[in-house]
Amino acid sequence: MTDPKLLITKFYDLNFGIYFDACEDLRWVKIFTSNSIHEEYNNHALVYSLTSGSESKLQTIENYLKKLNLTPAVYIAPFSKPQNISFRLEKEFGYSASYVDAWMIFDNNQNISDWDSKEQVVHIGQDKQLFAEFEKISNLGYSGEKTSENPYGGVPMEGFITAAKLALSNSSLINRIEGYLVKIQSQYVACAILLHDREFGYICNVATIPSFRGHGFGKTISLYATGRSKYLGNKTTFLATESGTPNEKFYNNIGYRTEFIGSCYIKIKK
Repeated sequence: MTDPKLLITKFYDLNFGIYFDACEDLRWVKIFTSNSIHEEYNNHALVYSLTSGSESKLQTIENYLKKLNLTPAVYIAPFSKPQNISFRLEKEFGYSASYVDAWMIFDNNQNISDWDSKEQVVHIGQDKQLFAEFEKISNLGYSGEKTSENPYGGVPMEGFITAAKLALSNSSLINRIEGYLVKIQSQYVACAILLHDREFGYICNVATIPSFRGHGFGKTISLYATGRSKYLGNKTTFLATESGTPNEKFYNNIGYRTEFIGSCYIKIKK
């Protein structure tokens, strides 16, 4: 099993300067924030230890995020202490679970046949027209209500899209981020982003236009991004998706395995 602390640290490293813009390191917690994204997905406190002074420490987190007009949110990983902190957040401190991540790693022993011969996959590069297609697919792919079948339904995508477009158009980040689209005839139908550092690759922003789901385009773009990550020299390729949903089963079926679970909690407004 991959060390959760190593993988989560790599996640923030890969995302920093793209989807995260600032980090306040207090040793017992790291508070990450984003200039473009305003939801808890990219504005939260990664907890290392709330073992002593839990209430005052949570108050520090809440004050910091409230000053930025952000909803207080904490992320609990397998290494977060104490072990019962998730229970206490809900029962003692007025927090509610927002989302539960299944952190998944691709099994490098599996061969991805012909991943680079997918003629329908297009690199976004710095093409403004393709930026627009990426925006369209992302908005449609994350639309609708949140359900077990559509765990990211209703997630506001404007901030994620803005951050991705800024990064893709930034020449200094060309070796850290790539974007891909699936094109069928004249229609772009699916997208994905790969963040990498030639050691770890992280796949995100995977989406398919709802009317084109069920035809294998999500699988095509996901396996292409995975194959591309391996081609670029990344020894580990990983992603995070909503635990216990068809998304997790989908990635399991194409070669990913769940390594551990992480959960985000937000402060309930009184």
